[in-house]
Amino acid sequence: MKIPLHFQCDKCGREEYVFLNLAESSFETTCKCGDVVSSFFGSNVTIGYKILWRSNYELLQQKDYPLSIVFSATAFECELTRLHFKWHQIGAVGSDIDVSDEDLECLLRKYRTIDIKIEEVSRLMDPRGFAGFVNGSPGFTKIINEGFPSLSLHNIAKDFQRILFWPRNRVLHLADTSFSYDDAKRCFNIATLGLRILEDMDIKRRSMV
Repeated sequence: MKIPLHFQCDKCGREEYVFLNLAESSFETTCKCGDVVSSFFGSNVTIGYKILWRSNYELLQQKDYPLSIVFSATAFECELTRLHFKWHQIGAVGSDIDVSDEDLECLLRKYRTIDIKIEEVSRLMDPRGFAGFVNGSPGFTKIINEGFPSLSLHNIAKDFQRILFWPRNRVLHLADTSFSYDDAKRCFNIATLGLRILEDMDIKRRSMV
């Protein structure tokens, strides 16, 4: 998968995209003016954020709104999976438990719906789960109350499933391409919020290790 990274040349000010492989953690390219542009990504640039860049590119540059929706949902789900693997593997350190990738994939598939997956993965980082963490975080409750009228604090995992993943499913399962810019932008914003919530949960959980 190619990930488009937007950059601006310090020398001439030209704005361009460079396309990276999903696994790459750095890039180097030469601007048309001849200046070499390079950068390394911090550890906070995870697979979820990279896929979200692709969603934004499809939204703003390609104007492929259904594909942008697919990438928004994929970004959030991939981040859930990354954290599922990470915290189960950390939890097994120092024990006699042998945690294989296959075992973790099987466990993840047992979560029948996205809302259950969201809550169960979140509990690896906070026993309150996704909804409990959000409702206990004044910053996130303020953001949601003021900027996300489609989300309910009491049913936030189900709302993520309904607003982000149901449109994704309609694109992939029913070939529904009727989605608009506003639909795709809503999915992008909700996926961005979801990644920030998961990132904050991960940071707080790391502080206790």
